[in-house]
Order: sequence, then structure tokens, then C-alpha cells
Amino acid sequence: MIREELRELSAGERSLTAAAPAFPDRHSGVVAKPYPYNGKTSWDIYYMQFENIARMNNWSNEEKACVLTSMLRDSAAAILEISAHQIYVTMIR
Repeated sequence: MIREELRELSAGERSLTAAAPAFPDRHSGVVAKPYPYNGKTSWDIYYMQFENIARMNNWSNEEKACVLTSMLRDSAAAILEISAHQIYVTMIR
């Protein structure tokens, strides 16, 4: 059975070429990636660079939030814990 299928493929009777997706893959053309941020340098400069990178990559607000939170390190990542706590406290009020 497998040999027959291989013969058919080599004879050009079938094609394994996948059809192009109906929508373009927005993530295949990432232009630039932000560096991690540890809180030891200027936040304003980092954020300005991050926004420029996001614009070049055409990221949505949700994508920017995911990438930005994944780039926070050390003391800068502590804001995530504080923010999560504030959201929780707000929800239970």
C-alpha cells in the first residue's frame, strides 16, 4: 500500500502541498524582539523602545501586554505580583 502511494506521488497524481491559509500568519514576520527589563535602567526609555518594536511587529494591545509581562525580570517583575493582588482585592469588594 505504501509503495503504491509513493509511486502515485512520484507520478504526480497527488500533491502534498498544503493550501495557503485563509488569513496571513502575523507572527511569522517578527521584525524585532524587545530585551528583558530588570528595573535598573530608565523605564521611559525601555517603554519607548518597546512601543517602537510593537509598532514594527504590528502587535495588538493584547499581544503587547503578553510580550511586555514576559520581558519583566527581577524587581521589575514584582509589579506583576502587586497588580494581581490589586485586581483580586478589587474583584472581591
